[in-house]
Amino acid sequence: GHFTQVVWYDTTHVGMAKSPCGSFVVANYYPAGNFMGRFPDNVLPPEAPLRFRPRNKLEKALFAQFQQLDAEGDGRIPQEALVAALTEHGEAALAEAAGAADVDGDGSLDAREFITSMTGLQRSDQTLLDDNLPRVIGFVKFDADGTGKLSREQFHLYMQRETGHKLTEARAAELFDNADKNEDGEISYEELTALTASLNATVQSNGEANTVDAWTPSLEALLADVPFEGM
Repeated sequence: GHFTQVVWYDTTHVGMAKSPCGSFVVANYYPAGNFMGRFPDNVLPPEAPLRFRPRNKLEKALFAQFQQLDAEGDGRIPQEALVAALTEHGEAALAEAAGAADVDGDGSLDAREFITSMTGLQRSDQTLLDDNLPRVIGFVKFDADGTGKLSREQFHLYMQRETGHKLTEARAAELFDNADKNEDGEISYEELTALTASLNATVQSNGEANTVDAWTPSLEALLADVPFEGM
């Protein structure tokens, strides 16, 4: 039972302690393993191909971000392109993590490499994972033509995804004009960052969690005179 618990796939943490006399060592595993019916998925045979399955809330969130970047749907993202995009948009810490993530040296990142590299950032700054990473990935995803800016249509699609609501064109236009500080008719990553910071500040001032899921009341307050179209 000890070996199967040590290699149990879904277990992510282990804590060990030795008794004062040195005769006993106790280990606690979280989540615990060795459940009947779950061995085929958690105790893999020798030389089994590596595969990734999210095991906790953070890994599930990062896996969703990875899937957005996996444009070809082959389970890999080009490392050089990812590092370049993160660097271009001023996300140095994320770029550094991605730059060191290619463990097998094949020039691309699979889900395990991507998630392992990003989870290390939670020890330094959790906002990098909660705010910066989803924002920059969403920006890159909707900047389909690679101009480094979002058009009105691209911005509309981005905000719909982030808020989880279907915005009318009028509402999206109001929000776009509010974010377009230099009035060039496009939204840069810096302008998007400023907008999301403003929305999150409004959410926090109302005593709510600082997440994009809580943006909707802030959007409604900002654009109170614009009709809202539900999902």
